[in-house]
Amino acid sequence: MNMSNGFRTVLAISVGVALLTAGAAHAVPFAAMLVSAYDGPSMVIVRSIGPAHLDYELSGGAEGRIEGDGLDTVMLIRGELGVDVETGVGAMLRASFSTAVARRVTGALGDAVLRLTDGQRLPGRPVIDADDADAIRWRHPELGVIRVPLERVAAVGPGASVGVLGAARLSDRLVLRNGDELTGFLASAGDPILFERDTDGAPVVEVPWERVDRVEFANPAETPQGQRVWLDDGTAIAPDDLVAWRDLFEQPAGVVAVAWSTESIVPLASLEPIEQTPVSLPRRSPVVAARHRDDATLPGPPPLGLRDLTLAGPQRLTYDLPPDALRLLATAVMPSTSLPSGACELVIRQGGDDLFTVTLGPDQRSAPIDVQVAGGPLTFELREGERGPVQDIVELRRPCVIRADD
Repeated sequence: MNMSNGFRTVLAISVGVALLTAGAAHAVPFAAMLVSAYDGPSMVIVRSIGPAHLDYELSGGAEGRIEGDGLDTVMLIRGELGVDVETGVGAMLRASFSTAVARRVTGALGDAVLRLTDGQRLPGRPVIDADDADAIRWRHPELGVIRVPLERVAAVGPGASVGVLGAARLSDRLVLRNGDELTGFLASAGDPILFERDTDGAPVVEVPWERVDRVEFANPAETPQGQRVWLDDGTAIAPDDLVAWRDLFEQPAGVVAVAWSTESIVPLASLEPIEQTPVSLPRRSPVVAARHRDDATLPGPPPLGLRDLTLAGPQRLTYDLPPDALRLLATAVMPSTSLPSGACELVIRQGGDDLFTVTLGPDQRSAPIDVQVAGGPLTFELREGERGPVQDIVELRRPCVIRADD
């Protein structure tokens, strides 16, 4: 499989621990599953990784390089050697986080969070001795002090992980730890913060940071674009935006995922079905989205926005894929709770053609989904098996659509 040039979308799922060396934008070799928009999955060893290149080695020893426009999408999900990547992008690790990582994540949960309007997320603390009326100076536990203009902030504070990112509002909202709320305008992010209430004639309020749960800003949300890196402390950051790519990869924080072009990944869970029809039963069952097991202990939204979907049959669901859709990836699994009674057929159709068919049950519990698709309606149908409509439940793990990069 020659992937040095000629394709524009790549997906790589790491199944080895990524250890990044200081002073260079590259990684100690680790195993990964590499998937392009035009080729099936391949197990590779990643040799070097940077803002505009990916060097790897195929299982047979041949070397490959992807660079420039070829790096539309790369996901690196920390794992362990021996994971069965033949099951598809939803392959699960054999073990959970190490004790050291668990301690890091637990510590990160106790920090405050700074969220940007484009979805970047930084755990840490404000630099309380800063006097910068137009920005927040933020001390990240691994990346040091980062200056973020107030116009790019969506929310900040210990409680900033809650609430809707970029929710439409006319005024900033200050929420105190005791539950009191004020609306108005954040005039300064020093300590104390200065907050101008939107009540005519009301004085400017000075509030110590220790009393603040969160500040939600009246800044419009932006669509995430370009490169993004997720770390195991809940950080989601765009390299060469707030920090340099090299500086980011010099830090000891564990890399959970990397995307060269976030707009090329469309999580299926981000789309609403345009049609949902029960088959042979009087009512339809809801589609349930949940975090993948390997992402369950990570703070913040799941890396790359990928969530598992649980479908209960028999039923048909139709999604409207974006016009530039190229490939559908997922792992279809019948959960152990459906056995031994469950048995059903999963069919994926588009434009009158069956793109994928598998029968799941006691004899085969999982199957990789890797099919070429096009924009427009795509239908998933769960058909009852020989045991009838009993426990016909299928999980789609990390389902996503790869789209062409403009």
